[in-house]
Parts: sequence; C-alpha cells; structure tokens
Amino acid sequence: MERSAGLVIKYNNRLLLAHPTRSAWVGTYSFPKGKIEDSETPLQAAIRETKEEVGLNIPEEWIGKEEKIIYYTKNNKNYKRVHYFIVELTEEKKKLLFGDSMELSTVQLQLDEVDFAGLLEKKDANDRIFWRFTELLELI
Repeated sequence: MERSAGLVIKYNNRLLLAHPTRSAWVGTYSFPKGKIEDSETPLQAAIRETKEEVGLNIPEEWIGKEEKIIYYTKNNKNYKRVHYFIVELTEEKKKLLFGDSMELSTVQLQLDEVDFAGLLEKKDANDRIFWRFTELLELI
C-alpha cells in the first residue's frame, strides 16, 4: 500500500491548503504531503514534505502528538494511507512563518508541484479542498 504523510497547519480558524500545479482551482487543494521514504517515520516525512512543497520548516515540538490517517479506497479496497499530524499556530508562530500575510510567497513553493499555498477560512477551504480531505474542515 502506498503511504504518504503531511502536516495539517491550523491558525485562527484557518487551514493551510496548497494548490497542485496545473490542476483545477476547485476541488483539488490539499495540505502539504508526500511519499514516505523507506528510512523515514511518518512524522519525519510530514516535516520533510512540508519543507519541500511550501518552504515551511516546522519544528517537531510544534507538532501535535496524535497521528491521524485518511485512506484512499477504490472498489472497497484501501490502496493509499495518508498520515497527518496537526500543527496549531499561535500568533507568534504564524508571524514567524507568514509575516503579516495569509499566503506564502511563490519563492517558497516547489512550483512544479504547488503554485499557491495559503491559510484559508472554512468557506474558501470548503470550495477548494479535495473531497478526500473534507473531514479536515471539522478542525476549523
């Protein structure tokens, strides 16, 4: 089974969502995530993928201890497992990562994979998020 991991970053009733390059602008957004390498734990992969895709270096001590999983299923069979960990940003941490903006600069993004990343309110997130991840909207 394929395995991926990422960080779900929350701030003030918003979620960090990333738009995959060359995808539709509705129904495709996700949190930064990617494949777990053989030598990595899901948490290590989540931290690495977040750094690679959106340029945010999240210290492990900022990350909640609970690991959650979303399964991709086809024909009643799971074929992918996505591990995620929640990061709740304080005002101070948000400023360190984003400054006064709610969006990340394209300079930070891995543009061949992500062409936009920002902290979205629930209404905007609901309109844009990939359906497999709608359960994350309950976090905000």
